[in-house]
Amino acid sequence: MRVVSRFASHFLLALLAVACVPSEDSSSSAPAQTGAQPTPPPPPPPPPTPAAHSGSRLNPNRPMPSANPFALSDAAVARADGAPSRIPRVSLGEQRRLAAPAFKEDLRVGVKNPPQPPEAPQDQPPALPAPPPEVAKVAANPGAAEKAADKAVAPSGPPDSPITASYADTFDRAELGPEWNATNPGWRIAAGRLCGMGAKNHPVWLRRKLPVNARIEFDAVSISPDGDLKVEVWGDGKSFAKGNSYNDATSYLAIWGGWKNQFHVLARLDEHAQGRPEVKVSAGGDYKTRPVVPNTVYHFKLERSDGKTVRWFVDDIEIIAFTDPNPLKGEDHQHLGFNDWDVQVCFDNLQIFALSGG
Repeated sequence: MRVVSRFASHFLLALLAVACVPSEDSSSSAPAQTGAQPTPPPPPPPPPTPAAHSGSRLNPNRPMPSANPFALSDAAVARADGAPSRIPRVSLGEQRRLAAPAFKEDLRVGVKNPPQPPEAPQDQPPALPAPPPEVAKVAANPGAAEKAADKAVAPSGPPDSPITASYADTFDRAELGPEWNATNPGWRIAAGRLCGMGAKNHPVWLRRKLPVNARIEFDAVSISPDGDLKVEVWGDGKSFAKGNSYNDATSYLAIWGGWKNQFHVLARLDEHAQGRPEVKVSAGGDYKTRPVVPNTVYHFKLERSDGKTVRWFVDDIEIIAFTDPNPLKGEDHQHLGFNDWDVQVCFDNLQIFALSGG
């Protein structure tokens, strides 16, 4: 028993000695509380650099990522570890479908469809309605209006030949042509319309002669809130105002929204004459008393069928009918003219029909 107890004591001493020996993995144990700071671990090694292509700074076989997330190459779709990317490859058509749609509502709370700023004024006059079928056929080719009119009246007649059946002009050409006499250089063809500005009562006259009884139709538009759409019928084809006041006309004058949109007038020889037939413009009245709205197309019709009564319609509403005790007829009263004082105006789709009688 003494021997066993002696060896047991030696065995316990050996175990205590082994426990006091430090472990090789000393970095995993807590440092001794001696005040010394632990040594930081070394940085990880840098990733391996791909081998450079001989003669070039970049390897052309290396996939280059695209700046466009919707246009990925096959190489860019695959990750470096070979696993597929979460972004699928898309075609060009799918790219367009992926574009963000335009918002129809303002993103601010409580604001829907905010008002848009007004568009800048356009130099070109507004679009006019399509001409009637018989005029549309003439407009198929430049200059066809004159050819069709000459064929209906006199195939080889001069520009001042009389209109015995019908006449049409859609102004689908670059120049006025020989059938028009412009007494002011401001008259021109613009975008398939006859337009003028600042003419100061110097009209552009149609050389073709009107019959005593005729129906005249056309479209007209003013670019200004001042209105002032003016046409002359049964004039001499050459006259113009000699001064600021147009009291020396040779025709009947129909003025839609004259004097800055104050009056609609059908005057005889003098647009300022006392007792002239007129309609006072009123914003709250019926159609024939309304002011001219800028950039709005109006359809004019002037007609004389009994040799003495001139009837004026706008959009098929009769504005004024005037029976003249001394009708304008004869050599000095056979022409149509478009006129203007200052604002920009345009005319289109002219048609003239000879009526029986007279």
